[in-house]
Amino acid sequence: MINIQELLAASKAKENNQLVKGVWFLIQWSPDDYSQERFNIGVAFSSERGEKQVKFTKSFKELSNWYGCNLTKQGDMVIKIATHTFIGKSLDKFSSGFFESGIHYVPMGMAQGESIEKIMNVLFKDVVPMAQEKQNIARASYTTTRNIITVVREAISKNSVLKDIMPENPMVETLSGISVKVPIQFRSNAGTIVSADYATSDTVENELLRSFRDIDLILNGNDFDNVNSFLLLPASAKGEA
Repeated sequence: MINIQELLAASKAKENNQLVKGVWFLIQWSPDDYSQERFNIGVAFSSERGEKQVKFTKSFKELSNWYGCNLTKQGDMVIKIATHTFIGKSLDKFSSGFFESGIHYVPMGMAQGESIEKIMNVLFKDVVPMAQEKQNIARASYTTTRNIITVVREAISKNSVLKDIMPENPMVETLSGISVKVPIQFRSNAGTIVSADYATSDTVENELLRSFRDIDLILNGNDFDNVNSFLLLPASAKGEA
């Protein structure tokens, strides 16, 4: 007599033995070290047999639009670094999360499938939205804190009266032992520059909190009596003002 349950169990056992199993990681990149905003750019997988593979987005156009500058070359370099790092280092290095050169490797748990390629394709499609095909909708570019400081510095450098208010080395060591970046310094006056022109409200909030923290640290026992924060508003807010 044919035992259907035994056949099903045997079939399932055979299927499980043929499945590729392992752990996978989400790879994120922070292009701007001021905001530390993370973007999902790829996935990595390590099988139980020790096989490793990575898969990355092929386009950084969306990020370039957000940050208002071409990040293609930077992105290509980041992919090379991330690939070399994941393939070359021991898996234990990534087990509790790993960060290097602006790249985050986030452990996401177990994954299994018919092949590594199929596993990678499914994971990649789920967690890397910038890799998906989208309608060509115009998107406003955003101005990061780093970008606005660079723009202001370049403009001021051409003015003989103002050029000295932005020192080459903007770092100031506070009495608390924390060094903060103070781009504007003139006698007893100091100023931070912060952008509120980011894609997400969380990033804007983080930037503002960082600026408030810096001002508080500067005022407590340093040589500056007058400290201000110069805020760049988003394009819509600037238009309404």
